[in-house]
Amino acid sequence: MRRKVADCAQIPRTTSAANRLGFALQRAQQETYRRLGAILTGDCKARLDSLLTVDAETGRSNLAWLQQSATTYSPPMILATLEKWACCRQWGVDRWDLSSLTPNRLKFLPQIARRSTNQALDRILRNWNDLLRVAGSLKCGWVTSPLLIGKLQSYHTASTASRSKTA
Repeated sequence: MRRKVADCAQIPRTTSAANRLGFALQRAQQETYRRLGAILTGDCKARLDSLLTVDAETGRSNLAWLQQSATTYSPPMILATLEKWACCRQWGVDRWDLSSLTPNRLKFLPQIARRSTNQALDRILRNWNDLLRVAGSLKCGWVTSPLLIGKLQSYHTASTASRSKTA
């Protein structure tokens, strides 16, 4: 009797690769925070946190204001860009010593900043305890990542934790 090729095919386990990738990303983040420790003072953290507050007058956060890029070369757009640049200089961003970061990390951090929205960051903060439980369960081996992803995807409506991760 001939066996089907599908019966003999070995499907590689993605759990160990995903775990290694997750561990590497976590270590890279910890190393980045360690290297930026001199820059991330209490005052600097307070300023960065203030980027998330929504201005009642405009209905936008300062983060959204900084993320908005110029669409034309009109005088108002040029002035808005110069205003953003002046705000960053006032905060001392131009004096931050980033020489301890690798070039790849320097490319990666702005990508995170561009993708991060106020709502996504707020969802992560609101669900931080749940995210820690999920991370701890994965780390301790109580649940495997394919099982967790399968459970999250099986819900008809996305759970709050999965929306926090994908946002």
